[in-house]
Amino acid sequence: MNLPVLTHSSTDTPTQALITELQSLGLRLVDEQAGAASRRGGAGPSDHKAVTIDGTTVMVPVHTGAAKQSPYLAYAPGADGSGLLERDGVAIGRISFPRQPRFYSLQTFDGIPYWKIAVLHASDVLATTVLQTCIRYQNRATTCQFCAIGQSLKAGKTIARKTPEQLAEVARAAVLLDGVKHAVLTTGTPNTTDRGARVLCESAFEMKGAVELPIQGQCEPPDDFAWFRRMREAGIDSLGMHLEAVDPQVRARIMPGKATVPVSYYFAAFESAVAAFGRGQVSTYILAGLGDSPDAILRACEQLIEAGVYPFVVPFVPITGTPLESHPAPAADFMRPLLRELGTMVSRANLLSRDIKAGCGKCGACSSLSAYERMPVPSTRFRTEERPTCQLTSTPGQSGAENVAVPNSPNAAPPRIGSAANPGRRGVTVTSEPMTAAAALPRRGGHLHDSASPWWDTIREESAPTAAFPGLLPPPGVGIFRIRLATEPWELRGCAELRRAVFCDEQHLFAGSDRDAHDEVAQPIAAVSYAMGMADEVVGTVRIHEEGPGVWFGSRLAVAQDWRGVHGLSSGLIRAAVRTAHARGCHTFLATVQRQNVPMFRRLHWRSLQDVEVCGRPHHLMQADLSFYPAADEEVHNLGADADGLRNRKNVGISN
Repeated sequence: MNLPVLTHSSTDTPTQALITELQSLGLRLVDEQAGAASRRGGAGPSDHKAVTIDGTTVMVPVHTGAAKQSPYLAYAPGADGSGLLERDGVAIGRISFPRQPRFYSLQTFDGIPYWKIAVLHASDVLATTVLQTCIRYQNRATTCQFCAIGQSLKAGKTIARKTPEQLAEVARAAVLLDGVKHAVLTTGTPNTTDRGARVLCESAFEMKGAVELPIQGQCEPPDDFAWFRRMREAGIDSLGMHLEAVDPQVRARIMPGKATVPVSYYFAAFESAVAAFGRGQVSTYILAGLGDSPDAILRACEQLIEAGVYPFVVPFVPITGTPLESHPAPAADFMRPLLRELGTMVSRANLLSRDIKAGCGKCGACSSLSAYERMPVPSTRFRTEERPTCQLTSTPGQSGAENVAVPNSPNAAPPRIGSAANPGRRGVTVTSEPMTAAAALPRRGGHLHDSASPWWDTIREESAPTAAFPGLLPPPGVGIFRIRLATEPWELRGCAELRRAVFCDEQHLFAGSDRDAHDEVAQPIAAVSYAMGMADEVVGTVRIHEEGPGVWFGSRLAVAQDWRGVHGLSSGLIRAAVRTAHARGCHTFLATVQRQNVPMFRRLHWRSLQDVEVCGRPHHLMQADLSFYPAADEEVHNLGADADGLRNRKNVGISN
């Protein structure tokens, strides 16, 4: 028996209508523990939960006052991973929930749970607030009335400052273990003229050294627009600068502090940012339902699109504990025509969310805008009869949901087509796409290994993606390494033995020993592998020494053969070397680099000074840009830690 339940405009698909209604009305849950943990408080969108609807994962309010009164009710998922969805007590289909990410079970070397550093957003986005404090938040006269950035910090659910090393460690694990596809770095606004751009640069640069992951940075417009170029060079792929509201009176009422930065200044910043990042790689968040009229929003969006900025319009979600916790969310009837018109506008301009490299617009989970961007091919999972008012229907007990498989599990069931397998069935099937082994592996690039005196003599760069590893991913702990100053006797011995193995036994550049006068004053740095949570052996090393006041050199970079396929190990040693010297007063850091490796070092923000010859081989004398290598905190001896490196023992060797 077909159950007519949800009515919607004939110009909307059932998926569009359902997502828009759920994001306006919210969702009640029989089992609040289903799937990945929901989020309360914090910066950005909150008080919601990830739900997968017809293959699309969206964020739906579950903790708001409106959600508690919602006509929608989701039952606990069954064995197939899907649960029944009801509206006003009538079944309309099935939905599923993304599973709890595996990286949540890990913690950093200094004991901080990964989920306090970054969280999974939707199904494949890593999100973090680098600075969990804001100059505007503590004063109600300046705070954004919708923001809850301090709530999660007060509740002990996060930490105030995430270091670049922590973010790199968590990002790598999230990619390897959970197949994360891109990341969002946002920040509270600090009391600096860069408005947080500097910490975003430092964080992105470290993360890109650990794993290939597209990154969106988010901050207020800085005073100096040169920061846009710096952010792009640091590894940020797309940028978000959020208007939140477009009418000056609404902005002054809703966010009095942020409104002191006028809309005209944002548009000047947008123009400069698009020049740095490219058309469609800059976006802005607009919260519908705070007082802006649809016409005002669409007029602003027209200007944004003309400037090459993607306007990400989302329904306002009131967050508990904020001054606007009782402010109503916009009705679905308000959002549908707005998003329908905006979807037509961005489609006509070919400014689509799918083309954004990373960030909120690409994710699209907080709005149904992406569903309106183009006229989709009618889904075989939805079957509605043509009539002036369409009906979303479902047959109880007939789920089209595919099994939610653990990534790479050899026992994972293949996806089921659901109602498409039986044309006589009608219904919405709400599913989660299983990850493949390939999806859970990062792209490898920039792997280094060392050779001759005095610096990086042989580097091999692998730009192609790795082949999928058969079977399960290694459990947490396999391939973990930490980079630190070598001070213990066993660490110093390990560094010396590794150098001898590479430079004497393997490359025959020295007879018996590679030691020289620099070792009397040099600071060795070691990459130490960990097994069962304990330090195991030295798998990489580099040394630094001061040649003259403020002038430092790096040399003797070596990586064990079995570890030369681990992304981020050698580049992490380079970062550790430069950052340690920077902390000790370095103003110039130099190295001699083999000629074919110069492009690689340029990507790490080194510049070539002159051609030189070392050991009969052509080299370049190169200098590091210290602005990309902040001084390391030597007290913690955690200089560029990486984690969960998967070792591919194929194609290991020296490229001379």
